[in-house]
Amino acid sequence: SPRMQRLLYAMNAIARPRVMVAVGIFCGNTFISNAGAAVGPGAVYQAERLVGLEIRPEEAERARRNVATVDPEGRAEIIAADGIPWLRAFRGTVDLLYLDADGRAGQGKSIYLDLLEAAWHALRPGSLILAHNAQNAAAELADYLAYVRDPAHMRASANLVVDDQGLEVSLR
Repeated sequence: SPRMQRLLYAMNAIARPRVMVAVGIFCGNTFISNAGAAVGPGAVYQAERLVGLEIRPEEAERARRNVATVDPEGRAEIIAADGIPWLRAFRGTVDLLYLDADGRAGQGKSIYLDLLEAAWHALRPGSLILAHNAQNAAAELADYLAYVRDPAHMRASANLVVDDQGLEVSLR
């Protein structure tokens, strides 16, 4: 929704993540909302790395074309890859992790906890984790939400209900 797009842009503009990784970007719409604070005409800072992961190659290609409309310099990377092995293999720090993937074979949004665990080594204290669909897919996300809301794992976590889908915002 337009509200969610503005919220994602604002969170990135305020947090100014050096490295932002978005998993499950489909055609690139929410990726643009996240990355737009660091690329194109709406940029307010420069990121070191902006990565969008989409498991379906044809959608990753569509996302590349869509992102290029706001990122003419090609600073953002769109990668056709499964998020779990990509995150496990990533060497570096992720300052902002955006989750909007669907698992295979009926796993749906419950894949978020697997993705978070795969990225855990790259998340530092202060990293932000944004999980889309925390409102409309709350039942599927029960394990994920319990994990991020546990103070043993995160400093804070809250569901921002700005539209019917919601966004869980967690601070490591």
